[in-house]
Amino acid sequence: MKKLTVLKQALLSLVFGISIQAYLVFPGAYEKIAIAFISVLTYRFVVQQNKIDWRYYRRMLVVILLGMFLAYSIIDFMSMEEKLDEQLKGLRNKENVAVLLVFDGESTTYDVSLALRNYRKEIKGLREITIPLKLYQYKKAYEHLRISRYQEKAISIQEKLGGLLSPHYDVYISYAEANPYYYEVMDQIILKENYDKVIVQPISIGESLEAIAEGNNRIMPYLIRSKTMVRHGESLWNSEKIAKAVVKRALGNNPEKAEGDIGIILMAGSNIQKINTKIGTINMRREMLFMERVKTYFTQQGIESRKIIALDMVNDKEGLEKAVQQLRLYGVGKIYLISIHDFLDKIENQSYIYKFMEKLEEQQDLNMEYIDGWGTEDLVIEELENRIRLLNVQE
Repeated sequence: MKKLTVLKQALLSLVFGISIQAYLVFPGAYEKIAIAFISVLTYRFVVQQNKIDWRYYRRMLVVILLGMFLAYSIIDFMSMEEKLDEQLKGLRNKENVAVLLVFDGESTTYDVSLALRNYRKEIKGLREITIPLKLYQYKKAYEHLRISRYQEKAISIQEKLGGLLSPHYDVYISYAEANPYYYEVMDQIILKENYDKVIVQPISIGESLEAIAEGNNRIMPYLIRSKTMVRHGESLWNSEKIAKAVVKRALGNNPEKAEGDIGIILMAGSNIQKINTKIGTINMRREMLFMERVKTYFTQQGIESRKIIALDMVNDKEGLEKAVQQLRLYGVGKIYLISIHDFLDKIENQSYIYKFMEKLEEQQDLNMEYIDGWGTEDLVIEELENRIRLLNVQE
């Protein structure tokens, strides 16, 4: 009888651990079911326990952790990448030049398997135990802002650019961290369509180059067999037009706005997990150089250099607070928080900045505005068109 009781308690603890993990990573109905299980089992474990038996709680804790690990393993298995298949069909003119735009990418709605796959690429070793908490924060960002418009705006760039390059170029779209992945599009559409020339252009200040390198390794057998000439464009860190697009998003077509007492906080998108890697260091340096270019254009519009502060990460709370306080000492009436890493910030960064602004505006009566990237301005499209045409004529 005692063994049966112990087995029952262990089973309930296992379910408790699985429920905790489900609450952290799943949205909607699954989250509500998990909360119900956690509530009932917590009542059973704590309230109905007549006396404190630390050995009992120690055993239960071990089994709960086992349940969390089991749930994580199941979710991890669900996130395994699918093999390449015919998801995408090529319907274009094979005599044209194929242009493949590579964005960082983000799912329109919260996708736990996709998010887990991306975190697994970034977080290694013992730090993997933090992934469920990161998934929870990511889920909360979607709950806060509902949907990400990243793919919608990426398609807008594709369509605008395609209109300018038509009829001799076919413009495709792919992502580093969402479907369709870069290597999928290269394999399924471009290489199998037998284009003579492919131009790959990352839409990022630097980070997408890492995904391109990874993708090339995966499709190398196809590239070896194919006669396709593949040319890679540089990341956009040295673009004057995109730097001007950032300034235009803040000031619009009215430079007189700069004559007022405004302050600027430029925020890079360096990933703390990648900063210590070789490619992470390169990307961070490129972002800092790009911010210097943006700063130059702001000063040309009449904003004092001391009122423009550059940060190397978006979600640096301490750095943001210090920057805001410093600008207030200079007597600015309005502060622009500007993300420069991508054409549109990821939803987690957006949620973080909006909450940060709401809190400070309530406490300190501040006037703040968030510019969530360089956008889809005409200057951005013109820069991409110029780069692609130049790559096409290079020997």
